[in-house]
Amino acid sequence: MNINLCLRRGLVALCLVSACDDGAAADSDRTGEIISNLLEAGYPRDDLDVDDDGRVTVQGDIAMSLRASREQRAPQTRFRQYFTTNKVARCNRAIKVLVDEDLDAEFRARVAEALVVWNSVGSGLSFSLTDEFGEQDVWIWGSNEPLAPGVLALSLPPEGGLPGESIAVGPLLLSQSPRFQKHTMIHEIGHTVGLRHTDFNSRASCSKRENEGAGDVGAEWIEGTSVAHPSDTQSPDPLSMFNACSSRTAPPIVFSPDDVLAILTVYPR
Repeated sequence: MNINLCLRRGLVALCLVSACDDGAAADSDRTGEIISNLLEAGYPRDDLDVDDDGRVTVQGDIAMSLRASREQRAPQTRFRQYFTTNKVARCNRAIKVLVDEDLDAEFRARVAEALVVWNSVGSGLSFSLTDEFGEQDVWIWGSNEPLAPGVLALSLPPEGGLPGESIAVGPLLLSQSPRFQKHTMIHEIGHTVGLRHTDFNSRASCSKRENEGAGDVGAEWIEGTSVAHPSDTQSPDPLSMFNACSSRTAPPIVFSPDDVLAILTVYPR
């Protein structure tokens, strides 16, 4: 009897330990899924924490349940193409571009090639080079100082119905290949007419997770462009000209189908 009792107690003890282990594992799985769901929904990892009671908290004061985290992830999509709330007015869409004399003839040739790509879309926008300072709509100029760590160029967005008035070119871009310079100019011209990064709300193409703005402020989805799963490790459209980051060895130098659709939707002929 005593031996049997001891054995049974041992079995009970083993069962209790196993139950505790199962419970801990279940709690760990639940916590992991909640965090995964919130990351897919776009929350920065630094905003998520696990408190002393094992609850996942957001920004310190929001406790997130498993169901709530699943519902936040539910749409499973990020739209691919966005534009700013400011556009170039119809009467200002014949855009003259001045390449400042501080940039050499080779770089000017890259800008000219970029304008050919833009004009090939057949949108309501048209671009041409000008040599007359004061007549330009967009001024491309070279900065002798770095613009910011890792920043190649810096564009202004549309304002008052006009395209962004300038694109500053940093020394880092001038050290890149002609192909990458052409890609960057196509990209930056897009910003001057209001196109945003495809992955503005995650910068997934830069291998990081951050939002360029609060929520979707200043960015509107372009109706008809594609959607992609938010957990994509690459940009939703790897062929897009408007990803936040691109390969420096083989960047795209023609618009993707979604790029073309976006441009034609915002600026129809």
